[in-house]
Amino acid sequence: MNTITIEVELDDLELLDTLYQTIDVEMTATKTERGEASVKIIDQTLQVTIIAQDYVAARALTNSIMRLLQTSVDVAESITIRKSED
Repeated sequence: MNTITIEVELDDLELLDTLYQTIDVEMTATKTERGEASVKIIDQTLQVTIIAQDYVAARALTNSIMRLLQTSVDVAESITIRKSED
């Protein structure tokens, strides 16, 4: 088994919770035979643990999670900018 841990430390607790919920829902819905991911919050850190049977599956899950995290942050920043403009 291959294990990868991604940690993201954030001061913005609302964004931290949003990222947690996003990753948790997505990973629950997309478990595969070759790998899975779990997510938890420790203090102000989002921790995503990926466990996969092989390197290809580990890399694929890692890439998916990283894209999902980046997209979630981009959307949250866009919403914040629009709120401040109103």
